[in-house]
Amino acid sequence: MELGRTENSEIIFIHTDDLEVTIKGGASGDPPPFVMHDQMESSVAVTCNAGFTPSVRGRAKVASDAVFAGKCTAIISCDPLFFEQTSYTLIAQANEGHKLEFDHENANLRKSITRFGRKDHVLSGILNFRNEIGMSDLIFKLDGQEYLRITIEVFPSKISYKKDYQEIIADVTAEVYNLAFDAFRRTYDSYSLSGKTGNSPIEYFTIIRKIYKDFTIAADMIIARPHHVLQSDHVMLPQHKVRRADNETLRWIEKHPEHVVRRENAFAVDRALAVRKHVTFYTLLIRCTGTGMLSSMI
Repeated sequence: MELGRTENSEIIFIHTDDLEVTIKGGASGDPPPFVMHDQMESSVAVTCNAGFTPSVRGRAKVASDAVFAGKCTAIISCDPLFFEQTSYTLIAQANEGHKLEFDHENANLRKSITRFGRKDHVLSGILNFRNEIGMSDLIFKLDGQEYLRITIEVFPSKISYKKDYQEIIADVTAEVYNLAFDAFRRTYDSYSLSGKTGNSPIEYFTIIRKIYKDFTIAADMIIARPHHVLQSDHVMLPQHKVRRADNETLRWIEKHPEHVVRRENAFAVDRALAVRKHVTFYTLLIRCTGTGMLSSMI
């Protein structure tokens, strides 16, 4: 597919056997000075139920074209052509006998394109995308069926379209982190699940991802170096099994003299408290009750 040449005032001209679409507006030549280097490329995608000849202003070339399921498609690489807060004139004329209609997802744009006089096959009007930027579909219907679709890209006039947009997204994501964890810091009591609906998935998954990352780091640290203490327990055993004794053992013997027997010139006990030491990872109970806890062996 070869591109045709536009007139000085034309931005896009599409010709088919049944329809001609012309979009005019803006000044010819270089794009506005506020367009950054990363915006110097755009594209126009055309899909039609019949073969067509496109003409696009400026440095334009066909990037790809194909025929699929009876529809002819073409993607044309070009300079930025459309900008916010800018008016463009659209004129569309079909062959007589056809009813031509214009469709767009924006109701204001749909209403701005009306029929010319009493002719159902001619449409005209002013397109102004206001503050809407990004991809936009201009749809033309013949006799109630979609016949031609032109997908254009509308650029902003005050920010770098791609670079600044990504920076804004990064700032918003960081702010979501700050809002979430500021709520966590206040108190566990003042933060609870809300019944509010309509929160975006990006907020939910961004917060979950941050919490999960911190949780896995903390869990790995606990597994590698768990908090532990050396705990001492006292168990009552027969005297021949007692290996270790401490002051608690002596106090127990003083309170239970019935276990003390005299043997010649010495005293002996038939049973007593023995000390058993072991490492424990259950430190919560120890902090709550103290390390001097006696087991229930008495």
